[in-house]
Amino acid sequence: MIGRLLDGIPELVDPARPIASAFDLGLVRGDGIFESLLVRHGGVRGLSAHLSRLAGSAEILGMEAPHRSAWASLAAACADGWPPEVEGVLKLVMTRGLEGLPGPPTCLATLAPVAQETLRQRREGVGIRLLSLGIDSDERARSPWLLGGAKSLSYAVSMA
Repeated sequence: MIGRLLDGIPELVDPARPIASAFDLGLVRGDGIFESLLVRHGGVRGLSAHLSRLAGSAEILGMEAPHRSAWASLAAACADGWPPEVEGVLKLVMTRGLEGLPGPPTCLATLAPVAQETLRQRREGVGIRLLSLGIDSDERARSPWLLGGAKSLSYAVSMA
């Protein structure tokens, strides 16, 4: 399931239809934010908290986000009809939009089954390793360009 916001109005989109431009700043620079939500038994879990965090991330990046009611409507539209016996991951994504062109941000949602690897990790557990970030613990407070507290698309360091 794929959806998007156009002028704040949710629209479901055929998954075979492209919805992002190759010039989108989210693709060319990782300039955007996202939230991942669990869809279980027909409902979107923790929607209000996730929308608050999405708004906070947008503020940190200086992006003007659509109203939370638009995001909530998009989430509901995507989850409507999702099989209640299938756990899903709903990702809400917002990018700054097209490079060099004025216009609205790109706002989209995807809903897919929880990955088998994630289900295996739930059953069997995971190992963790604590690593240094390589900067002082209070550096993010002094350096807003490090985007401390934002859930941005620039996830390379987190996934290394």
